[in-house]
Amino acid sequence: MHLVGHADLEGRLRAAMEVLFPGSSAALLGRADFVVVDPGPPVPVEAATIEVFPVEHVCGSPPYALRLTTPSGRVVAYTGDTAWTDVLSTVASGADLLIAEAYFFDKKLPWHLDYTTLAANRPSLAARRIAITHMSTNMLDRLDAVEMEVAYDGLVVEL
Repeated sequence: MHLVGHADLEGRLRAAMEVLFPGSSAALLGRADFVVVDPGPPVPVEAATIEVFPVEHVCGSPPYALRLTTPSGRVVAYTGDTAWTDVLSTVASGADLLIAEAYFFDKKLPWHLDYTTLAANRPSLAARRIAITHMSTNMLDRLDAVEMEVAYDGLVVEL
């Protein structure tokens, strides 16, 4: 199993697992291959490549947006939690799918995207498709006004 992330991923994951279920980290993570990624050139993981970009969020670890390129050349981009930053245009550029958070519909919250900000910046995102996720009740109550795809539990996406 490959676990890909920042340099402190392994330590943070082990600590969280031990809090939740003592002894679990040794059993599960003993078979894991941790791959460290930092902003910069794409990193090969198996046949795919992953590229990371710094974004704006306060969480105790480096916040990243990701681009995953498959062996067939398909690109999935993902924002994670972040305030709007122009780097998202680079992350999304030419992607087959951008998965972006839209926590609120139009309420501005530090370190998070809202739907109206995404919609206003849609022309610069240049992804073929955008699916929004990480939605609060406020956002879920306004889905009738959304003009992007909406992710939901069990969604299967074909690219």
